[in-house]
Amino acid sequence: MYQNIKNFTLIVYFGVLIASIIIWITSANDLLFHYSGLTENSFTFNYLGYWNYWIFVISLVLILIFAYYTYVWIKEDRKFITMTASESKQTFMKNIKALEKIARKHGSRYESILAEAKEKWKVR
Repeated sequence: MYQNIKNFTLIVYFGVLIASIIIWITSANDLLFHYSGLTENSFTFNYLGYWNYWIFVISLVLILIFAYYTYVWIKEDRKFITMTASESKQTFMKNIKALEKIARKHGSRYESILAEAKEKWKVR
């Protein structure tokens, strides 16, 4: 079951990032901007009183954390695809440890791509 969850990690990271951005915008509007067009047409945190400051800070922290996680995931994904599709066996062999680490982290689809690349280069 853990393998199935790893296949959807990027979707979870991105979903939490988007939800945090929406909550942060709503909280920032309540605390800083007071734009009535946004609060009349959507939800607001004004009824929470001083807890709105905590929501503002926590959502900002979550935005920073999950933006970083999403960035790292996409960066590793690009590196993995570039290295496995490389026409140079030397490049592939030089980065095999990093590719195996990325494949374990990203799930079964990446492990199968790595296995195909290893088979292509006749690496055990």
